[in-house]
Order: sequence, then structure tokens, then C-alpha cells
Amino acid sequence: YMPDELRIYLVDFKRGVEFKIYADYELPAFKVIAIESEREFGYNILLALEREQKIRANLFKKNHVDRIEEYRDTGEKLPRILVIMDEFHELFSNANDEFAKKSAMLMERIVRQGRAFGIHLILASQSYSNITGVDKAVFDQMAVRIVLKCSKADANLLLDNGSAEIDQD
Repeated sequence: YMPDELRIYLVDFKRGVEFKIYADYELPAFKVIAIESEREFGYNILLALEREQKIRANLFKKNHVDRIEEYRDTGEKLPRILVIMDEFHELFSNANDEFAKKSAMLMERIVRQGRAFGIHLILASQSYSNITGVDKAVFDQMAVRIVLKCSKADANLLLDNGSAEIDQD
């Protein structure tokens, strides 16, 4: 996809190994390639996405459309935004602090409303059961959830449909 069709944000909160290969190249569709990111940076990404969501909401309202597809049908170009956060649980590593609470609120708003505005999140983590501060409704809003080999607690949290009872041998 060309940059006028898709913007990609890669944010890694751990070692940065997974996204490092992309940092070595100038890729026009990639708006952010952040390896070994701090929590504050991740929060600011979410804040920027929420601002973009509000801008798009006003744009859609002016054009009497509800979804990015309808807006694009008017002949205007507006790129989808794909945000991939690896080890995203680091944003919530201290669930009792105000920072984690604000991050959780922003993420919930983006996950709940972002699809219509062409803003999509892919969240990856080694473990989900120890993530605190994020309402389970955030995961419920994600229609597509891919769970690789993990603990039964993680599978139950993410799938919540009895699939975790499948033998993991």
C-alpha cells in the first residue's frame, strides 16, 4: 500500500528485536518505528491516535459519512492507520498509577471506535492474565483474536468461549 492508503506504527516495549529490521530502511508507509519504547512514548502514541480519531470524526460529520469506506467513496483519500504494539502490557506494568489508567482509557476508546475511522490496533504480549487496569471489554471489542500456545488462564481471558478446554498437547 502507498502511504496515502496506509500508515503503519510499530511500537515495541521490550528489546526491539522484532521491529529492528524495519528501522534500517526508509519505508514511506511507516510513520513510527519505535524499538525499546518507554511507557510514556506508548501513551503519547495513544494520545495522538485519539486526536486523529477526533479529527476524522469531524471530517466524517462534515461529509455526512460514518465509516472510512464511505469517506473514501467520496473520492477523498484518507489512509488507514495500523498500530502494532509488541509487549503492550508494559503500558500497564503499574496498574495503580495514573499513567496506566489514562493509557487504559485511551486504548479502550480507540479499540471501541477506531475501526470506523480506519484506526486499527494489533496488540501482542507473552502473557495476558497479569495485565491489570485494562477492562476485559477492550479484548471483547477485538473480533479477531489469535492465541498461540499459552496458559489456560490467558486462553480463557482472550477467547472466553470454551476453546481453552481443547487439549494443548
